[in-house]
Amino acid sequence: MGFSSFPAPWRRHPRGRLRVPHIQRRYAIFVIVSVTFALALFQRMALAAVATDVMTQFHIGASELGSLGAYYFYAYALMQIPNGMIIDRWGPRRLMAVCLLIATAGSFIFALAPTYTWLAIGRLMVGVGVSAIFIPSLALMVAWFPAQDLALWNGLFGSISSAGILFAGRPLVEATQRFGWSGAFLVAAFLMGLMTVAVWVVVRDRPETEPIAPRASLELPTPGELGRSLLGVIRSPVLWLAGAGGFLLVGTQASFQAIWAGPFLNDVYQLPAVAVGNMLMLIPLGQIIGNTTHGWLADRVYRSRSLALIVGVGVYVLIWIPLGLWPAHFGRVGLVVLYGGSFGFMWSAFTLFLPFLRSRFRPEIASTAAGVFNLFSMLGGAIIQQVFGVLLDRFTPVHGAYPLDAYEFTLRVGLIMAGVGIGAMVAGIRLGDKKSIQY
Repeated sequence: MGFSSFPAPWRRHPRGRLRVPHIQRRYAIFVIVSVTFALALFQRMALAAVATDVMTQFHIGASELGSLGAYYFYAYALMQIPNGMIIDRWGPRRLMAVCLLIATAGSFIFALAPTYTWLAIGRLMVGVGVSAIFIPSLALMVAWFPAQDLALWNGLFGSISSAGILFAGRPLVEATQRFGWSGAFLVAAFLMGLMTVAVWVVVRDRPETEPIAPRASLELPTPGELGRSLLGVIRSPVLWLAGAGGFLLVGTQASFQAIWAGPFLNDVYQLPAVAVGNMLMLIPLGQIIGNTTHGWLADRVYRSRSLALIVGVGVYVLIWIPLGLWPAHFGRVGLVVLYGGSFGFMWSAFTLFLPFLRSRFRPEIASTAAGVFNLFSMLGGAIIQQVFGVLLDRFTPVHGAYPLDAYEFTLRVGLIMAGVGIGAMVAGIRLGDKKSIQY
């Protein structure tokens, strides 16, 4: 069916609702969920660019800043299992719309917070709200796009979404210098509200041409249904190995990118704010290129998501070796490779993990499995962010900057975690590839 099949780009549904033609709605849905997840990633990563301003304004140290970053991840993590189950029962659209309302309110609270307590409340609400974007988006793409092209569309989704992290670099630094960090976050809150409306108006769970399985209206799963879904997921050793890998890999990567990548450049390399912003932008630029590239490599070159995943994330972990052992000896070119190449391009291969994991579970519990995996990953981001903050606070700041010894000690701990994480991930992939049945 092509565009010419419709006399006009929009037409009325028999019941009077405005509807989008089938061939156009899939692309509208794709753009909406990509932009929405970009805003979620902006919220996740933006603290790195404004960390110094927030610490100065609210008179907090590394431990408190680490906790503030972790609140997003804790809330996000704790919502993953119920979100996955609700998607399997409820469908993604209604869950996304409700949660985005919470995220919008939390964004405004965070931007206007008068005290650290209100910052924490806003951060928690944002984490709860945006927790229902990523997995529902993947479920929508499965429903709206051909299976043979899913890796490519997942890569494009990751690339567009990574633009949100781009704005958490130099653009956010520039906006903060002109309007203050609070003004910049107010704009993000307003955009989140717009996307909430777009999700409700445009997104549909599946094409209207496909049969719709009866749903229990807005009823939540019964305790028995929850138990059966969880049992089908947690009995899989693949899930536990993948979860351990996700905990350590996402935890170390997110802890550095979301908070400490900016202070690291300030304290160790004494770079000015604009240069820090530029360097932070290299991470999402690398991820934008890498998301599409790794998806293409998986489909067209390796013919294997597993191999593309292992190669990409494996190289990312290797670059932790100089980061942990010689953090002050990168130079400008080395920093570009570290930020854009390792934390950007190579890390983006990790986006192939969820499609691989979903393929190991029956469709009716696939979202629940993805939710459990995301629980492990986001808990890693939360806990390890706080661990990094506590480790840095073991050392006394000098003129507001943490000494090189603090970063050496902390990053070496991160190196060990990343090494164990890649081992668990590879073990989970190999076990999953050996299985011929779905859980």
